[in-house]
Amino acid sequence: MRVLVKRGDSRRIYRRLLAAVLREPLGSLEGGGGDWVMRAAEWQLRAGIVVRPEYFLQAAWRAVQCSDLALAEELAVAARTHCPGVKADLAYSRVLLLQGEYWRAAEVLPARVMVGDGVGDGDGDAVMWAELTAEIRYFGLGQSAFVAEHALRGAGRDRTEAKRAWVQLADGRAGQALTTSRAVLAGVGVMREARVWAAGAGAAAAGLQGRLGLSEVIYREGVRDLSAGDLSTERLSAGDLRAGDLRAGDLSVERLRTEGLWAGAQLALGAGMARLACGELASARQLAERGYGEAVGAGVRPVAGMWAALLGAVARGEGRVRTAEGWLREALLLVPGEGWGGLRGVLFAELAVVTAMVGASAEEGVERGVEGRVEPARVWLARAEHKGARRSAMFEPWVGLGRAWTAVAEGDLSRGARLCQCTAEVALENGFLALEASALYDAARLGAASAVHARLAKLATLVEGEAVAAMAVAARGLARRDESALGDATDGFEKLGFVLLAAETATAAAQARRLRGRQASAAVFHERGEALAQRCEGARTPLLDQWRLRSRLTPREREVVLLAPSASTPQIAARLGLSPRTVSNYLQRAYDKLGLTGRADLRVFLCGGGGGGGGGGVGGFGGSNG
Repeated sequence: MRVLVKRGDSRRIYRRLLAAVLREPLGSLEGGGGDWVMRAAEWQLRAGIVVRPEYFLQAAWRAVQCSDLALAEELAVAARTHCPGVKADLAYSRVLLLQGEYWRAAEVLPARVMVGDGVGDGDGDAVMWAELTAEIRYFGLGQSAFVAEHALRGAGRDRTEAKRAWVQLADGRAGQALTTSRAVLAGVGVMREARVWAAGAGAAAAGLQGRLGLSEVIYREGVRDLSAGDLSTERLSAGDLRAGDLRAGDLSVERLRTEGLWAGAQLALGAGMARLACGELASARQLAERGYGEAVGAGVRPVAGMWAALLGAVARGEGRVRTAEGWLREALLLVPGEGWGGLRGVLFAELAVVTAMVGASAEEGVERGVEGRVEPARVWLARAEHKGARRSAMFEPWVGLGRAWTAVAEGDLSRGARLCQCTAEVALENGFLALEASALYDAARLGAASAVHARLAKLATLVEGEAVAAMAVAARGLARRDESALGDATDGFEKLGFVLLAAETATAAAQARRLRGRQASAAVFHERGEALAQRCEGARTPLLDQWRLRSRLTPREREVVLLAPSASTPQIAARLGLSPRTVSNYLQRAYDKLGLTGRADLRVFLCGGGGGGGGGGVGGFGGSNG
């Protein structure tokens, strides 16, 4: 029940609360954790009495940690009013950045804070200024990475070097990001927070390059640093961090509490991205589920949003398309602003891919479901490509796949395959070999296997893990209609958890066997493909749909196809009232969609290799479906 309190009564209540809290000694209040300080600062605002103005700055950082950005802004403004200076300006700028108010954040930011220039209270302010400048200008305002790196180099600290590795990674320079990260980790006397940030960037960069073993080594090194003392999640959450834990020149206690949780999440997220890129779906999901639970428990919404995004990507890889859609939508609700290097744009692109794959429910019917996929995919893609959106080069491959699968939803498989190949080229330019392999295999799934299988075979020797090797075998099988290779790929994909990919190759293996007259083994693989597809929450893809005429062909194309095994082109034209040329065009389009080369293949496809037509077709398709 809502209780209505007059403004005057409200102020009196807050004054009493404030008086009760302030009876405690100052030291005991601050030692009880940041929540009490934050409440005491907020109650001063609500009561209209400022007794402890020094609380505002610390409380603002605590509100940021709790993701209460509205309160954080009020407290930061109060800090600037009652304790003006560089520290208050920097805190307010950070809050505005997190809110996506990039121009305002840039206006509030001091003109320049240099190490040892006497403007701030130590090197910590110079480090914070450099980080904010880089994040606002590069991730927020879309300025060049050179500007961000120049600002970070000027601070000359381990922490800013670690952040520079993230800028390089976001700018699509995996090799440089890995080099910078490893240089920080190899340094002597490097503060733990910098090592954790560097490890996160290094783990992600190595994984995207396909170097999964190195990624895991770097990640575990970061975990050791995280749990060694300064950045322990338990100590940070409990507020059990003393000024004596910080070396001279390190950041303030408040800031370390605030950003330590983020550093730990960034480290684990880097490892999760690496595992996902290299096909380690189960371990990526376990890491994401644990991180999501911790973030929700701590009430840190943006971090929970990052984990939800990874859970959505993993679910898509597993073929659980409706689950993926749910996680991605949740991530959109939790991740604030349009910045973060374009993370929201990636979420939009991923949703375009997922929506393009989500089929109809039983109640909707097949035709309605196919049409229903097109418009949502277009809407999500339009949001990902919005000209006002700022997107880092790192995320371009995801947007490219969004374009490709939207084309698939529209029925243009050839364009979809070309866009996948273009996406693979972008990933290669960035040094993301694992993403290149994934994009090339999507091209193979859409009909371009002959053009990409050789490169996938090469990538299988460069990208660690079993996933790309399975993709290479599958692409070769699709290119050559090699039933043995397709069967091996099915086994490999299913073992790795790529259930949708396994369902596709099982379906393709069934088709290859049927075209060779091996009806019994074809039926076995057809059943296996159907069983795997049932675990994919109604996913619809071209390879899965090859046996389903209603889902792949227009009504007129179905009419022509079902007559073709027993009637010539002129006979079909006369029967349907069409010109022979139009009939030939319909047939060619149907061959392209079904992966067939001509009438001989079509007879086997529909009639099991027998000849004559119309009765008891393959997979339940016969004359009754016309």
